[in-house]
Amino acid sequence: MTRWIALIALALSACAGTAPEAAPVAEEPAAPVVEAPAAPVVAPEVFSRWLDASDPGYAQQVAWGMALPEDFAVEFVSRAELVARYPSANPATVLGCTIHHSVLLVDDVGEKAQSATLLHEMGHVLARTAHHIDAPDCYGVFVMCAAVSSRLQAPTPGDFDFVLQGAQP
Repeated sequence: MTRWIALIALALSACAGTAPEAAPVAEEPAAPVVEAPAAPVVAPEVFSRWLDASDPGYAQQVAWGMALPEDFAVEFVSRAELVARYPSANPATVLGCTIHHSVLLVDDVGEKAQSATLLHEMGHVLARTAHHIDAPDCYGVFVMCAAVSSRLQAPTPGDFDFVLQGAQP
């Protein structure tokens, strides 16, 4: 009987006591957190230059009503020099071209043609593209048509849409 009492006492002490602490389990080391390298952030180019009234392109900038890049420049060159600097230009018909933020204008055309060409080329700078409005019969309707019409001296609503959206190839 003593044995029974001892067994009952042992059972009661095991049940009434606190649970024995679990043996520490070795945790596997956490895998190091590897973050993907951040992609370089390229800030959009901010245009903030406003031309003075005496600068070439002032009237055209007023017509567009938009700031230009800080390094914007207008250069009047001979047709031969323009073609030498922009070889894809057609020497028979070219009046101007844009190379980055610089507008090259031929110096041997009338003021009205130069003004319309500068307005067109400034549109390329503002739109950040060399593309043109590709619409049938756009000559004389849009400043940003591939063929520049000297009768257009201000951008049309379609030109503003083109420039503000940035041209899609």
